[in-house]
Amino acid sequence: MSSKQKEVDDNYKAFNEVLSGIISEHKGEYALMRHKEIISYYKSFYEAEQAGSKKFQDKIFSVQKVDINPVDLGYFSYA
Repeated sequence: MSSKQKEVDDNYKAFNEVLSGIISEHKGEYALMRHKEIISYYKSFYEAEQAGSKKFQDKIFSVQKVDINPVDLGYFSYA
C-alpha cells in the first residue's frame, strides 16, 4: 500500500470516529485532514483542496465532507 493510500485510509477511519461529535456544527463543510487529525473546515471541496496543497508540500492529505453518510473518496481525497 502506498503512503498516499495509507494516509487516506487512516484519515477516513479517524474521521468516522469523530463524525458524531462534529456533524451538528460542521454539517456540509469539508474537513482537511492529515495524520488522522482534522486541520480545518472549509465551505467547499475546492477551498479545502487548495488549502491542503498550499500547506502540505508533499501533497499527502485528504478532504472529507462532513455528512451523515461519509464517503471514502480514496485518491479523490487528494492524499
